[in-house]
Amino acid sequence: MVYWGIGSVPESHHSRLANLYLDLGKWKNCINHCKKYLEYRENDQYQAVLAYCYGNLGNWTEAVKVYRRISNPYDQPAIALGLAEAELNAGNLERAKEIVAVVEVSHDRPSYATKGSLEFLNERIREIQERGQDV
Repeated sequence: MVYWGIGSVPESHHSRLANLYLDLGKWKNCINHCKKYLEYRENDQYQAVLAYCYGNLGNWTEAVKVYRRISNPYDQPAIALGLAEAELNAGNLERAKEIVAVVEVSHDRPSYATKGSLEFLNERIREIQERGQDV
Protein backbone atom coordinates (compact mmCIF):
# COMPACT_ATOMS: atom_id res chain seq x y z
CA MET A 1 0.00 0.00 0.00
CA VAL A 2 2.83 2.39 0.70
CA TYR A 3 3.95 2.11 -2.93
CA TRP A 4 0.68 3.39 -4.34
CA GLY A 5 0.50 6.17 -1.76
CA ILE A 6 3.59 7.73 -3.31
CA GLY A 7 2.46 7.25 -6.89
CA SER A 8 4.38 4.08 -7.59
CA VAL A 9 3.57 0.41 -8.07
CA PRO A 10 5.56 -2.21 -6.17
CA GLU A 11 7.52 -3.50 -9.17
CA SER A 12 8.67 0.03 -10.06
CA HIS A 13 9.79 0.61 -6.49
CA HIS A 14 11.77 -2.63 -6.40
CA SER A 15 13.15 -2.04 -9.89
CA ARG A 16 14.54 1.36 -8.91
CA LEU A 17 16.06 0.04 -5.70
CA ALA A 18 17.54 -3.03 -7.39
CA ASN A 19 19.23 -0.77 -9.96
CA LEU A 20 20.47 1.60 -7.27
CA TYR A 21 21.99 -1.21 -5.22
CA LEU A 22 23.45 -2.77 -8.35
CA ASP A 23 25.22 0.50 -9.16
CA LEU A 24 26.51 0.70 -5.58
CA GLY A 25 27.73 -2.89 -5.56
CA LYS A 26 25.40 -3.75 -2.68
CA TRP A 27 24.80 -7.28 -3.93
CA LYS A 28 22.63 -8.59 -1.07
CA ASN A 29 20.33 -5.57 -1.19
CA CYS A 30 20.09 -5.85 -4.96
CA ILE A 31 19.22 -9.56 -4.66
CA ASN A 32 16.47 -8.73 -2.19
CA HIS A 33 14.84 -6.17 -4.49
CA CYS A 34 15.28 -8.29 -7.63
CA LYS A 35 13.47 -11.14 -5.91
CA LYS A 36 10.68 -8.80 -4.85
CA TYR A 37 10.43 -7.38 -8.36
CA LEU A 38 10.25 -10.88 -9.82
CA GLU A 39 7.32 -11.71 -7.53
CA TYR A 40 5.31 -9.19 -9.54
CA ARG A 41 6.70 -9.67 -13.03
CA GLU A 42 8.88 -12.19 -14.85
CA ASN A 43 11.74 -10.42 -16.55
CA ASP A 44 14.90 -11.89 -18.04
CA GLN A 45 16.95 -8.77 -17.34
CA TYR A 46 16.17 -8.91 -13.63
CA GLN A 47 16.87 -12.64 -13.58
CA ALA A 48 20.28 -11.86 -15.10
CA VAL A 49 20.94 -9.10 -12.55
CA LEU A 50 19.97 -11.50 -9.78
CA ALA A 51 22.36 -14.15 -11.12
CA TYR A 52 25.11 -11.54 -11.53
CA CYS A 53 24.74 -10.53 -7.89
CA TYR A 54 24.93 -14.13 -6.72
CA GLY A 55 28.11 -14.50 -8.73
CA ASN A 56 29.61 -11.39 -7.16
CA LEU A 57 28.95 -12.98 -3.77
CA GLY A 58 30.69 -16.17 -4.92
CA ASN A 59 27.48 -18.18 -4.89
CA TRP A 60 28.02 -19.67 -8.33
CA THR A 61 25.63 -22.58 -7.85
CA GLU A 62 22.74 -20.20 -7.24
CA ALA A 63 23.90 -17.98 -10.11
CA VAL A 64 23.74 -20.98 -12.46
CA LYS A 65 20.22 -21.86 -11.27
CA VAL A 66 18.98 -18.33 -11.88
CA TYR A 67 20.67 -17.94 -15.28
CA ARG A 68 19.13 -21.26 -16.37
CA ARG A 69 15.64 -19.90 -15.63
CA ILE A 70 16.05 -17.24 -18.31
CA SER A 71 13.86 -18.16 -21.27
CA ASN A 72 16.50 -17.92 -24.00
CA PRO A 73 19.88 -16.71 -22.77
CA TYR A 74 21.41 -17.03 -26.24
CA ASP A 75 19.35 -14.12 -27.55
CA GLN A 76 21.61 -11.81 -25.56
CA PRO A 77 25.32 -12.65 -25.60
CA ALA A 78 25.94 -10.88 -22.27
CA ILE A 79 23.44 -13.15 -20.53
CA ALA A 80 24.75 -16.29 -22.24
CA LEU A 81 28.32 -15.40 -21.30
CA GLY A 82 27.23 -14.66 -17.74
CA LEU A 83 25.82 -18.17 -17.65
CA ALA A 84 29.09 -19.53 -19.09
CA GLU A 85 31.11 -17.77 -16.40
CA ALA A 86 28.78 -19.04 -13.69
CA GLU A 87 29.00 -22.59 -15.06
CA LEU A 88 32.79 -22.34 -15.20
CA ASN A 89 33.05 -21.08 -11.63
CA ALA A 90 30.61 -23.73 -10.45
CA GLY A 91 32.95 -26.38 -11.87
CA ASN A 92 31.01 -27.17 -15.05
CA LEU A 93 33.86 -26.74 -17.53
CA GLU A 94 32.28 -28.66 -20.41
CA ARG A 95 28.99 -26.75 -20.13
CA ALA A 96 30.88 -23.44 -20.09
CA LYS A 97 32.77 -24.45 -23.23
CA GLU A 98 29.51 -25.36 -24.99
CA ILE A 99 27.95 -21.99 -24.18
CA VAL A 100 31.02 -20.05 -25.34
CA ALA A 101 31.03 -22.03 -28.60
CA VAL A 102 27.34 -21.29 -29.22
CA VAL A 103 27.89 -17.56 -28.67
CA GLU A 104 30.93 -17.54 -30.97
CA VAL A 105 29.03 -19.09 -33.88
CA SER A 106 25.68 -17.40 -33.36
CA HIS A 107 26.96 -13.82 -33.11
CA ASP A 108 29.13 -13.17 -36.13
CA ARG A 109 29.52 -9.47 -35.33
CA PRO A 110 30.00 -9.36 -31.57
CA SER A 111 30.24 -6.08 -29.74
CA TYR A 112 33.51 -4.97 -28.20
CA ALA A 113 32.24 -6.05 -24.76
CA THR A 114 31.21 -9.46 -26.07
CA LYS A 115 34.64 -9.94 -27.70
CA GLY A 116 36.30 -9.06 -24.40
CA SER A 117 34.11 -11.49 -22.48
CA LEU A 118 34.78 -14.26 -24.98
CA GLU A 119 38.53 -13.67 -24.75
CA PHE A 120 38.40 -13.70 -20.95
CA LEU A 121 36.37 -16.91 -20.79
CA ASN A 122 38.45 -18.69 -23.43
CA GLU A 123 41.62 -17.77 -21.53
CA ARG A 124 40.17 -19.06 -18.24
CA ILE A 125 39.09 -22.29 -19.97
CA ARG A 126 42.58 -22.74 -21.46
CA GLU A 127 44.22 -22.18 -18.07
CA ILE A 128 41.97 -24.74 -16.40
CA GLN A 129 42.57 -27.28 -19.13
CA GLU A 130 46.36 -26.76 -19.02
CA ARG A 131 46.42 -27.27 -15.28
CA GLY A 132 44.08 -30.21 -15.61
CA GLN A 133 42.26 -28.95 -12.56
CA ASP A 134 38.79 -28.02 -11.61
CA VAL A 135 37.87 -24.39 -11.09
